Amino acid sequence: MNGMMARILTGVAVVFLLMVSLQVSIDGSKQTLKQVSSHPFVPPRADLVRVASLGYQTLVADAYWLQAIQYFANTSKGKVPIDLYKMADFITDLDPRFAFAYYFTGLNLMLTSAPAKPVRDILEKGRKNCPDDWNIPFTLGFFYYFSLNRFDQAADNFEAAYRITHFKTFALLAARIRSQGGELETAINLLRVMAQGTADPDAKRTFEQRIAELQAQLILRDLNAAVDKFFSTEGRYPTGPAELVQRGLIPGLPPHPVSGHTFKYQADQHLFDNDPKIFTGVYDRHPKTSE
Repeated sequence: MNGMMARILTGVAVVFLLMVSLQVSIDGSKQTLKQVSSHPFVPPRADLVRVASLGYQTLVADAYWLQAIQYFANTSKGKVPIDLYKMADFITDLDPRFAFAYYFTGLNLMLTSAPAKPVRDILEKGRKNCPDDWNIPFTLGFFYYFSLNRFDQAADNFEAAYRITHFKTFALLAARIRSQGGELETAINLLRVMAQGTADPDAKRTFEQRIAELQAQLILRDLNAAVDKFFSTEGRYPTGPAELVQRGLIPGLPPHPVSGHTFKYQADQHLFDNDPKIFTGVYDRHPKTSE
């Protein structure tokens, strides 16, 4: 019993010392994490930490994870948490089965428009090390669909999530993506699943905002199809929405799904557009890249 107690106390002491070491490396003085968030995180070597932890590496990983959560919480809103990937990569080297670290990191890097490579790398690492956690392939599928437009890889990951959960919506999404690629309706359905499945209120708001933006694009598609039909029958473009209503091509201008916006007919360009302008892509505001 005494030997076991000594081992536990030794483990606790090791965790404490490693926590102190991490704090010193990130914050050499008593500044807050928010003040030092611009300093790059330099992780220690995971193999050495495993040896030093005397078998308590999962406790050490949990301690570092608390630091990662603090860092993320103190990152300015709208700013990419650039060190979150390095922190999570080190933590999951210590504890490869820490499924939530992969999921949380990948999702939040993606929502803050981080470069594609760290998002892909942490999620692919998670899929390899936690093959029984459906959140990781589902999030990876979401990433491949919205950020990289790689529809086959997106479908592969949704199918992997289906095999774990047997949740038929995942299988249907995979089938739609394979058949329809980047269709707006498919994107909206996927975002609805993501919004329903997250408990993070900020993430939910982001998904719901993007759904509204894509719904606006669907409405614009129908409005401008009515303009084209008017031209094909009348030989000229309509002067405004009233003519489309008179011809029975639209019942009227629908309400805009994005608060503070309307649909406006631009007579000089012969088309409807959002007023004011809104984001009209699918997900990532940055150029598509595989790296």
